[in-house]
Amino acid sequence: MHNGYIPNYGGLAELIGFSGLEIMEFERAKSPTQALLLEWKSRPDLKPKIGKLVEFLFQLDRIDVLTDCHQAINDEAKLFIDKESKALLKPIQDETVTPGPGSETPPYITRQDVLTGKKTYYDAYICYNPIGESSKDLEFVRELISRFESDKYRFTLFVPFRDDLPGMNEHAINAKIISERCRHMIVVLSKNFLQSEACEFQSTFAQSLSPGARNKRIVPIKIEDCVIPNILRIMACCDFTKKDLWDWSWDRLARSITAQLATEDFQSYQSSSESTSGFSRGYSSMSSLQQSNSPRSSSPDSGISVIQNHTVPIATASGSTPSMSPFKKITEKLSKNKSRDKSKMATAQF
Repeated sequence: MHNGYIPNYGGLAELIGFSGLEIMEFERAKSPTQALLLEWKSRPDLKPKIGKLVEFLFQLDRIDVLTDCHQAINDEAKLFIDKESKALLKPIQDETVTPGPGSETPPYITRQDVLTGKKTYYDAYICYNPIGESSKDLEFVRELISRFESDKYRFTLFVPFRDDLPGMNEHAINAKIISERCRHMIVVLSKNFLQSEACEFQSTFAQSLSPGARNKRIVPIKIEDCVIPNILRIMACCDFTKKDLWDWSWDRLARSITAQLATEDFQSYQSSSESTSGFSRGYSSMSSLQQSNSPRSSSPDSGISVIQNHTVPIATASGSTPSMSPFKKITEKLSKNKSRDKSKMATAQF
């Protein structure tokens, strides 16, 4: 048992919201996991989203499934984004009319890109909610900016509402910045944070890039007492709720940001001709990481792996998926773990 749930298809079904009778029906199927995911796909009332699937697997402590399948989920979501982007960019006009500049992909996606005329890379992405009953979150982020962008640290931070550009696909742009442009994500936990769907998407997406929190990509900090989301509970948190610990907390946070990441922690690498602006002096730049020729390097869009409104992927595409469908891979992975703990999972099919 983990968090009160058996870590198999039964526990997943309970978390999704299926009834006991429905779970019994899944048990009678040849592949309960496959039957479960197919049924979930057809039930919009149960919100069949990739983000939810990732969250539930974390609650079941099935980090092994996320570790083995996250690349397949990345590929599936990339196809989804490409398809949606092409549909949005397709001009509604006569084919004989030359498309205008509005149908092209914008060359710059952040304020710093526009100011410098080239791509900017960041030490950290600040995930916070400035909108809410309390202004505490915004005040704290302003303090964080004043400290970490000062001459003492010279960090380059991406701060939503300050550095993003209006008029773009918010979730797609945030995903691209998190996966391709930022070394770390600082998550500012508060009651306001828990009320923000955008913050939930950003933190879930960043976590999906590195299941198991092995590479220090996400750094959670708590500025007031609140419920910590399940996917962040396994990580050590910087506690800013106690004023007498602030000096230590600021130092710990700064050292977390300056910690070097392994080459494979990045989803894409900067070419030698691009700007290295944004990475602090004394630490690895994108171009230096590129020289190690990591086997996991990928196309610029491959880091986009969790889209808030993308339904749980089902193996229906014929020959268009670059790797095994995540639905099929998750089902196979869970099935291989059938005998992992027979005493606790007598009826388990994964």
